[in-house]
This record gives sequence, C-alpha cells and structure tokens, in this order.
Amino acid sequence: MTLHVLDLFCGAGGFSLGFRRAGFRTVAGIDIDEDALATFRRNLHDPAYCLNLGEYEASDILDLLDIEPDDVDVIIGGPPCKRFSPLAPEDDPDALRSLLQTYLNYVEEIQPRAFVMENVKGLSTRHREYLDAVLDRADGLSYDVDYRVLTSSDFGVPQGRDRIFVVGIHESEGVEFEWPEPTTADDPPTARSVLWGGALPRDGWPNSEESSHQPHIVENWREGGYKNDPYVEKQYQIRLHPDEPSWTITAGNQHFHPGKPRALTPREEASLQSFPRWFEFAGSKGSASRQVGNAVPPKLAKHVGRTLLESLGEPGRPPTDTVGMSMKQIADLSGRLTEREVEAVLLRSAGLSWREVGDEMGVTLKTASNLQYRAEQKVEEARETIEAFERLTRGEY
Repeated sequence: MTLHVLDLFCGAGGFSLGFRRAGFRTVAGIDIDEDALATFRRNLHDPAYCLNLGEYEASDILDLLDIEPDDVDVIIGGPPCKRFSPLAPEDDPDALRSLLQTYLNYVEEIQPRAFVMENVKGLSTRHREYLDAVLDRADGLSYDVDYRVLTSSDFGVPQGRDRIFVVGIHESEGVEFEWPEPTTADDPPTARSVLWGGALPRDGWPNSEESSHQPHIVENWREGGYKNDPYVEKQYQIRLHPDEPSWTITAGNQHFHPGKPRALTPREEASLQSFPRWFEFAGSKGSASRQVGNAVPPKLAKHVGRTLLESLGEPGRPPTDTVGMSMKQIADLSGRLTEREVEAVLLRSAGLSWREVGDEMGVTLKTASNLQYRAEQKVEEARETIEAFERLTRGEY
C-alpha cells in the first residue's frame, strides 16, 4: 500500500520529492516561507500551509488542517539548522534549537510508524547534547532510533554535502532501519556532469538569471584557480572544481562556476542538489537560491525513502499496475533514450571513468557526461509521468 508522509519544515519540497520518487505520497507540507511553499505547491501539487510550527500545539495544527493521526504513516522534515552550522558562533541563542523538540511534538501526537529528521552534521559533533536529547525523547516515545551522517555524493548527487539523518521506527513494527548502501562512493558525480556540456536548459529557463561581478572579482576568479574564493576573505563560496563534486550548496553563499567568471545561477545550484530541470522555484533570484540551499537533495531523500519502505516491509509496487499502460508506453511519452545515450549509460555502469567512456565512444569527456545526464533526465521524466498518471487514477486532479 502507499504510505503517507507529513513534511514538517518542508521548504521547497526536496524531501517530499525524494520520498515521492521512493513511493510515498505527501499528505501536506508545512513551513513559514511563502516563496518556498509556492514552489512546493507549483511542483508537487500537494497541500502546503504557511504556519509557524513553534507557536502552536501540535494538536491544534492538526485540527486546523483536518489531519488525523491515522492519515500519517511517516513524518519527515528538517528543522532549521543554522544554529548548528560550523559558521554559527558558540554563544548563539537557542531559539531555533527548540524546533528539534517541536518536530518531536508531532511525533508524540501522531505516533507514526516512522519518522526521518535531517539536519547539519554539526548536530552530531559540537552540538551533540541536542542530538542526545532527540534520541532520548524518541526512545521514550517507543521508537527504535538510529542516526548516520550521509554524504550526498555517495548517492548520485554531484555535491559533497554531509547531513545527519535521524530515523526512528516505532517499536510496534518489530523491525530496525537498514541504512541505504552508497551507490557512487567510489566514483562520485562531478560538477562538470551537470554544469557543462549542455546538460542544463538553454537561456531563458526559469531561475537562470546570471550574476555580474566587479572587475577585480572576475580577475580574482581567473588568478585564484579552483577552490579559491574570488572574494578572497571568505573562503566559503569558492570557484568549484569541474572534476570533483561541488562543495555544499548553502543558503546565501553562492559558489562560483568552474568555467565562467560568475556565481552559479539558482538553476545550476538546483542541478547540483539533484532537482530535476522542470522544478521551478518561486520568488526572487535570492529567494530561489536560499530555497535550494535549504533543501534536502531529492536523490538522497529517495534512497533513504526506498530503504525505509523496505525496512517497513512495504516494497514499492509497479506503477503500471494502476495506470493500465506498459512501461514502454509511459516512457515513450517522455522521450525514448537514443542509442548513444544507452551506450553511455552502459559503459558508465560497467565502471569506466568519464574519460574512458569518451574514448570508447569517440567523443569528448563533456559529450560523454552530457549523454549520460540526458539519459538520467529522461528516466526521471518518465517516472514523473508515471506519478502523474497514478494521481489521475486516484482522482487527485
């Protein structure tokens, strides 16, 4: 059966998108960022509400939204994490830290089969006392709870983003969570794979407005080389290296393009976060960039979601069963893979490096990575088409 999630502190919807691709359905998303909620509704077509979760009792919010505990199988979400960031001073006030317990208030009220909380790695290191408080309370609520720091580039995301995931499964389930196995740890996707070679949409695509910089910043970009900050004194918004995963995309600090003397566009940042090309962010350029930086990479969320389904004994069912179409018919709607795209995928899956794939196919490294990226996009588009048909059959449009 399809399991239903409630997405707290949902932001633009990266967590929900990943769990949808794993086989879940979102009951609702809740956040206080109007632009992010507009993005959530525009792309996911699920209910999203602008509410301050810290100001009201969990029971009052659920009553207001007409959500019953039985409507929710899993709670997901990433409480705001700036206070746990390495950039936060030690004496920073505790205001946002209480939102970790706010999240658990909903776990206590709903008693879902499981919950998944995401946060920055610092929660498990210099702010360990707050993690311990989460673990202790979850244990008291009858959840078997575990945590792990996952690196996004180990799971097909072209970004070296480390985030802690806390997963709790209710004791009544009688199972433990089995963490997903890395898929690309030995050969992580690089910034080049999504920023060069035509992998991104052409000019005029939403969220593609480019930045302009003063001449001395452009000169610093040229002279400093890769992994240096053109603003010199900051050293946390660097010129990315094309043949390595991107540094972490964060809200408010835009890295620089490897091959162009400018900061990344929100569209490019979204691609490094593994958002699909069709995913459009509402609001200003700055707002879009902030939404991307705050999001959970959908591809990483999908791996966690699929493993949770398996742990709960709820393997995903073939979507074609409810659509009444063959997989080929559905794939045709989104565009079939070309022979060259298939060849690139097969060579890459055989363990060849990008350069070896290019040599084997007689094309440049950029072209080889672009062929493989286009193939991945077509597969994802086919999956989205499947989801759309499923929603139609459920009468949700």
